[in-house]
Amino acid sequence: MAGGYSSSKLLLTLDTVKYLASHHTHDEFPFLNVPSNARHRTTFHAILVRLLLSPGGEEKLGLTFDKFMKPIVETMSQLGALDSSQLRSEAARMPLIGVFRDLRGI
Repeated sequence: MAGGYSSSKLLLTLDTVKYLASHHTHDEFPFLNVPSNARHRTTFHAILVRLLLSPGGEEKLGLTFDKFMKPIVETMSQLGALDSSQLRSEAARMPLIGVFRDLRGI
């Protein structure tokens, strides 16, 4: 639905879409952490970025690309502070996969 120009214009006016774009983390949407939803996580971010980067998207969503990227950058910073043995742990596995999925969608 976010692929067409007129549907994108309509979606940008919805408060729900504004909320999705500004709260796109697994804390707000637990489905993003379910391993079987990995493809959907990528699609979710691809659609949000398509809307954000559409003509007038930043203004209508009240969000810049830098603000959109902030949660992803914060997760990457946390992962970057880990040493190589910690990165191989199971605790770092899901956030690492999640960040790569998010970036692939972006």
